[in-house]
Amino acid sequence: DYFYPTVVYWDERAKGAQIFNLLAYTGFPYKHEMLVRGPAPDYHKDDWAQKKPQISHLLDFPNVPYLLDEANGVYLSETKSIMKYIAVRYDRDLLGRDAVEIATADMISRVHDDWYN
Repeated sequence: DYFYPTVVYWDERAKGAQIFNLLAYTGFPYKHEMLVRGPAPDYHKDDWAQKKPQISHLLDFPNVPYLLDEANGVYLSETKSIMKYIAVRYDRDLLGRDAVEIATADMISRVHDDWYN
């Protein structure tokens, strides 16, 4: 039996969207688990409060989003780390083939970060 990695994020797009866009682009097989975030203005995080103790021992930095790839012993949090893992597993060239491409890919990813700050 092959176990697909599980990506966990809130029931919204926000920062998780770039992970799911990359997964769609690469065709990388995965399971998507959504945590419910309550309505505004409080945005309760009850789902995360229940889930965090169950997975905290697996993640160095328990946070959402996170990826659990049990078949390969990989447990990651943080959007960019998850995206780099997917890129290397699927097509290393997505990160760039030389210093300029690598820097350009990193620059683009940092611009995306600014959208949420």
